[in-house]
Amino acid sequence: MNAIVDQSASAVVQWDASSGAALPAYLANALDDMGSNIPDRNTVPSLSYEGKTWTIVMNGNKTKLQSRNSEGDMVPISVMRMVILNFNADRGRAYYEGTYNPAAAAAPKCWSPDSKAPDASVKEKQSTLCQGCPMSVKGSKVQDGKEMVACSSHRMIAIAPAMDLTMDPLRLKIAVTSDYDKEVVEHGWFAFRQYVDWLKSRGITHTALVVTKVKFDMNSAYPKLLFALDRPLSPDEVGQIKTALANPKVGELLAEKWTAAGTNGTPTNESDIKPHGLEGAYADGWQAHPEAAGYSWKGAEVLTNDVLAARYPAPEPKAPPIPASEMVIEQPAQNQSAAVSTPAAQPTAPAPTVEDRAVAQSPVWNPIEAAEKDGWVKHPEAPDYHYKGSDVVLSTEIAERYPAPASIAAPAVPAAPPAPPAAPAAPATKSPIELAVEDGWVLHPEAADYHYKGSEVVLTTDLAARYAGGNGAAATSAPTSAQTGSAPTAATTASPSDGGAAGAVPADVQNLLDKWTGG
Repeated sequence: MNAIVDQSASAVVQWDASSGAALPAYLANALDDMGSNIPDRNTVPSLSYEGKTWTIVMNGNKTKLQSRNSEGDMVPISVMRMVILNFNADRGRAYYEGTYNPAAAAAPKCWSPDSKAPDASVKEKQSTLCQGCPMSVKGSKVQDGKEMVACSSHRMIAIAPAMDLTMDPLRLKIAVTSDYDKEVVEHGWFAFRQYVDWLKSRGITHTALVVTKVKFDMNSAYPKLLFALDRPLSPDEVGQIKTALANPKVGELLAEKWTAAGTNGTPTNESDIKPHGLEGAYADGWQAHPEAAGYSWKGAEVLTNDVLAARYPAPEPKAPPIPASEMVIEQPAQNQSAAVSTPAAQPTAPAPTVEDRAVAQSPVWNPIEAAEKDGWVKHPEAPDYHYKGSDVVLSTEIAERYPAPASIAAPAVPAAPPAPPAAPAAPATKSPIELAVEDGWVLHPEAADYHYKGSEVVLTTDLAARYAGGNGAAATSAPTSAQTGSAPTAATTASPSDGGAAGAVPADVQNLLDKWTGG
């Protein structure tokens, strides 16, 4: 609330400047004879893409276009949808003396709406014609030791944002690198002139019949635009566009009644009007060599493309200026009393409590450090500010954007290690006969009490004795005739059926042995 004192009535008139109410009558016409010392701000209603951020500029106010992403955060839009109402058939040119400073933007010293001759309103023409002008040749500007063209080219386009076709048209000024590029860097996306030619090849007779989408070339360090078809207009939108095309402001925007940039126009970053690499070289008159791939030529000079591209380096990124609307100047409070009081002594800090010591030992949250990890950079020219892209914010506001988490908990106690595995179980004990069978012995098919291996035939009981130790060792007793490989005889053996001594070889087994041994 602003209080204005009515001296004639010795009363205070309450007037809220932000309410829209008219200025009190006794002030409205009080200085009519003196005129106004506050000029109108005559800026171009435009769509800017400085810093790769889409921004609508109207009446000196900038509105960054944002949308909500899948996580609910507001982020700058990456693709701008618009209807191209019309565009200048010729490129314009603008010459700025010195280095462009967005914080102190000024009108160009010389400019041309058609690249043929300076505008009639230019007071300091650099040449009568653009062709042959000393400011339109390479080397007319030297910055950071690099030769450049001082007078840059651009094209003016009148557009209507697809989100609201009824609003007044906006001017979009594109650099020569966004206007023409013979290379297709991405399928379906073109520089402006190639895009218009593509529309014509598809039977589209006017750019205002379709919605065009525009995005930034991600392969380019500077803001380079790519254009593509989004969709045709709906029947209702056709009626809105007819009304927009009839608006005389479309012609005013393209007539460059306002200068190309500066106080009476839309400032553009140096990187916006200056291409680099091969694009900058070709914009400066170089051409691809028709007989040698990888080479380019200009006049009698021939260079490899790598060497040529190095002559036109990308501009160094610079910190954006601090917006005037965000500058805060601390004014000391005025002392209403003439007396100056002595300030009280500085109190000493209280002794830390147990809670204070606990907090001091806990992890400390640093919001500025968190912001800088997220891409924010301390402004080199204003220590109280940080910037990210073209967004400049007070450091205190950055701290509010990155609040501390609810708690920084201590790490959880690790789980106890798993119990060691149990010892393997002892192998099952095998019988001597099982060990013998594993060693190759076979139960005799015609004598159940015998086993054989090769030509050796042994009583199963003797075989068990051989493997009683579990290692297949034979018994320590002297080998029998069967163990030596000879057939047992009648004198040493007796058939069990004859009541012979235990261990005698049966007659049928003896007969088999005789057959095997030829006895």
